[in-house]
Amino acid sequence: MGGDAQGLGVRATGRSESAREIGALRRICGECRGSEMPLYTRVRVDERIEQRAKTPRYSFTAAGQLVGRPGSTVKRWTAGHTRRHQGATVIDPPLIRMDGTPESLPLSFLNLLELQMLVRYRDDAALQSIRKALDYCAVELQVDRPLLTVDFKVHGGELFTRFSEEHDDLLVNATRAGQTTIEDVVSQATANIDYASELAQRWWVVSRDVPIVIDSRLAAGRPVTAETAVRIDAIVSRASEGLGVDEIAYDTGASTAEVEAALQHAAA
Repeated sequence: MGGDAQGLGVRATGRSESAREIGALRRICGECRGSEMPLYTRVRVDERIEQRAKTPRYSFTAAGQLVGRPGSTVKRWTAGHTRRHQGATVIDPPLIRMDGTPESLPLSFLNLLELQMLVRYRDDAALQSIRKALDYCAVELQVDRPLLTVDFKVHGGELFTRFSEEHDDLLVNATRAGQTTIEDVVSQATANIDYASELAQRWWVVSRDVPIVIDSRLAAGRPVTAETAVRIDAIVSRASEGLGVDEIAYDTGASTAEVEAALQHAAA
């Protein structure tokens, strides 16, 4: 399996191969500021890659486990919520656009990226502001779903700050860290995303120090090991059968470090 992963070009180094792309994009946009060209230049993306990122693959519960929130919270954020407040019925609209349907598989890889940004904020008022800020970014970047693009990684902090200033909406006050800047929040939300062909394709689920990723190209979007692309559920299944770390590594082709990370993540 390790050979197959390398052949697909998904071998991880802990550093995104898109760093060169981002640097080039920064230079292009810097040149645009001094010309009549628009600030944000878009390269036509592969529609197949975009569609893969938007394909529904996750239930509310599965998505909640990946982003560290109860499935009920994820459902409320993505499907909306009706509640009673001071004797009146209040409808909370969805915070993100669900790519599937509640009756089947509601959420996509892109939805996971959007959810992992929402979990960085601490109250519902801030979450509604994030929805509006993402809509603002979509207009400015001229894309439908900004979190899917490398442009958002480069310019998202700047655009969130501008949105906050123009709409007197202090997003920074709602961040979990208290004094974290808006730019920092966007940087943190995109730090664990790898890009290819201008689009997000892989997410390091915990951090770049933990070799577990979701790659929209592999294993139908299930979590896999970063270096060898072994499914995490395959490792956990073998552990439940009584195999030790070394045995699982030999049986699957994953490294012992990857096996240990997968088991620790599953137990969390």
